[in-house]
Amino acid sequence: DKLVGEVIKKPWAPDGKNFSERIWEDKNRLINTLHTELTQGFIRGDSLQRMTDRISAKMDVSKTNAARLVHTESAAYASKARQQSFIDLDVEKFEVVATLDSRTSEICQSLDGKIFDVKDYEVGTTAPPYHVRCRSTTAPYFEDDEGERAARSEATGGTEYVPADITYKDWKEKYVDNTPVAKTEKSDIIKEIRENSTVLKNLELNNVEYKKVGKLDRELEDYEIVMRLAGGDETNGSCSSVALAYVGNRNGMDVLDFRGGNSQIFFSDRRNVLGIAQMKGVKSLIVENSNDFRAIKELLDFITEDEKEYYLGIGRHAAIVKRELNRYYYLELQDKFNNGYQILTDTVLKNRFGCQKSHTVYGIKLKPKNVIFDIESLKDNKEFEEILGYINTNEIDQMKGYDGYVK
Repeated sequence: DKLVGEVIKKPWAPDGKNFSERIWEDKNRLINTLHTELTQGFIRGDSLQRMTDRISAKMDVSKTNAARLVHTESAAYASKARQQSFIDLDVEKFEVVATLDSRTSEICQSLDGKIFDVKDYEVGTTAPPYHVRCRSTTAPYFEDDEGERAARSEATGGTEYVPADITYKDWKEKYVDNTPVAKTEKSDIIKEIRENSTVLKNLELNNVEYKKVGKLDRELEDYEIVMRLAGGDETNGSCSSVALAYVGNRNGMDVLDFRGGNSQIFFSDRRNVLGIAQMKGVKSLIVENSNDFRAIKELLDFITEDEKEYYLGIGRHAAIVKRELNRYYYLELQDKFNNGYQILTDTVLKNRFGCQKSHTVYGIKLKPKNVIFDIESLKDNKEFEEILGYINTNEIDQMKGYDGYVK
């Protein structure tokens, strides 16, 4: 119990604050709730998801914030426990052990294999967690230690074993960057994807320039993605492409937008987005209705889980949407000042999305196609990764700023 209290109350991050202090207001209630739930949860052997659900309900906050709290603070809790075990066992030195895969952050990559004296063990500085949702850990260090450590194969996605003394840098250089077989396999996969993708073929036919997309150094929170993506739109209207760029960032891809030109024109065409929604493995719903307000009800019913994010294209607009505590929100990314999640109402649907009660031309009722899809279902989708290359933009070339506005 004393250890739990110490972990919760004592700042561990480099800025002198623990993660909880940055997102939670009722700190006394937080300490009591987290103290109880973590202690009881570890005793019962509860999963982090179960602890997240309980804290979310007790603190009346979103599951996203609760998950960040539980994952990060439980990592700090476990790290302090390891420190005490090292002291109890008279261990003199410890080693930082990062996860060997492509999602590991830059700071964890650089610290992997570093050796410190146990007397210098400090959570957030010499010992993990080093950031939100940090996956690194520590282990006793012995000079004659031999064996293997697990790594994720970039070629197969499965687990493989490498020498225990290899660092992240050396692993990446040997097993990821300079593996001819892996490069050839990846090249063949991409070639096959391009040969069979209608969306990619149409992008080439429309002369959209391609800029390869890389992977982010770490998983970004939604507000971090908004900060790097959003701004006053100086193109002719990049709502759809910037929403897709958000999808890419959410799934670990380093992609920017506000390119304008042929890219913006292509992704503003609902027919091309429908092609993405219909790709293999994408969880989507397409609704045809002359009345947009009837269509939106059916589309929003597709959202079955709070905090889960979706791409929504309806009327003359596209945006990321989610449900939270029985309310729907859309993500504004094109305003010069006020970006982020905002409440989705009928007024917003009419004024921002351009929804209509009827689509009629010369007395004929039209039924436009509207779409919603689960953005998480695009994770690790190689075809989508290639498509993002036709959105990706150099930071210096982004057409956004104070002269831009929502479109």
